[in-house]
Amino acid sequence: MELRIAVCDDNREDLEKEYRLIKELLHEKEVSYEIDTYISAAALLSAQILYDMVFLDVEMGTINGIDVAERLLQSKSDIYIFFITNYSIYTDRASDIRAHRYLSKPVDKERLNNGISSALKKISDTTKVITVKDKETKKTYTIPIASIIFIENTGRHTEIHLTTRPAFVVEEVFSIIKERIESEVDYFAMPHQSYYVNMRFVDDYDKKEVKISYANKSYTAIMTRGRYKTFNDKMFEMAKLL
Repeated sequence: MELRIAVCDDNREDLEKEYRLIKELLHEKEVSYEIDTYISAAALLSAQILYDMVFLDVEMGTINGIDVAERLLQSKSDIYIFFITNYSIYTDRASDIRAHRYLSKPVDKERLNNGISSALKKISDTTKVITVKDKETKKTYTIPIASIIFIENTGRHTEIHLTTRPAFVVEEVFSIIKERIESEVDYFAMPHQSYYVNMRFVDDYDKKEVKISYANKSYTAIMTRGRYKTFNDKMFEMAKLL
């Protein structure tokens, strides 16, 4: 798989430095990639290319990087956005976008390297799938694990909540689905015996509940005291990789 990457900065000197540093790190990781550079936000948007990673200067003429990110994400929701800026004023608004990284100029090589490594792992994770059978229709579906928000043991059935389609009940028991997910990825956790949660969608949690969201959908999973520490530790471990 060849990654498509864009770097956009209206300061040509900064653009060239960022381009060289990103290229150097990707070369070290032996990743197949193609990088396009843009000196203006308008040029990036007019290209209409669906990129995997985009590095955006926040302050760019009439269109700032946050506006650009919002428009890019409308076309492709799984772009990994890196904001590069000297300006802290945009942080609150930028946080609404769930950017992958916020980097200050001049870009620190180690922080950039960690951010790229994390994005590459997430992109790799999107290829991991499980196969399940719909209890009602008896159809078999292959589901990307990254699209699973959480699975729930409703007592008699297992319900899968997804980013890509409405929740549905599968024939496989909860423990089997959990084992299949667990064997492929490491970013799920179990706050309660009836829930197995994709930590990438967790907004907040305490010793009683876990708040989860995706797009305009919100959910609440139960947290038991006995599982809180393990869940909390795993969330902190995951945060190191974000």
